[in-house]
Amino acid sequence: MQKKKENTDPFGELALALPKTTVSVEELARLLQPHVLHLMRNDRKRLMQVLYRMDVDEQQVRQALRLPGNQAAVEIATLMALRYRQKADVISRQDPSRWKDV
Repeated sequence: MQKKKENTDPFGELALALPKTTVSVEELARLLQPHVLHLMRNDRKRLMQVLYRMDVDEQQVRQALRLPGNQAAVEIATLMALRYRQKADVISRQDPSRWKDV
């Protein structure tokens, strides 16, 4: 009997299929917002795992979580998009071949 492999990816089925073209921070935040809102309402622990894994600033997340639901989701999605962009910029400057791993 095979054991069921546990899904350790905090993004799981909520992972985004991004276009192959360049996406602006604003567009990425817009794409992330409904997923963030879903996690805020249904699985806050999982949202926090994703934010931790992305290394989003904890103080900024706390401030965003004080906002009303949709505003909080928009702010957190923006923080996530900005952090992704920061990481992408650093990696592309250091070793552009690693870009595919971001």
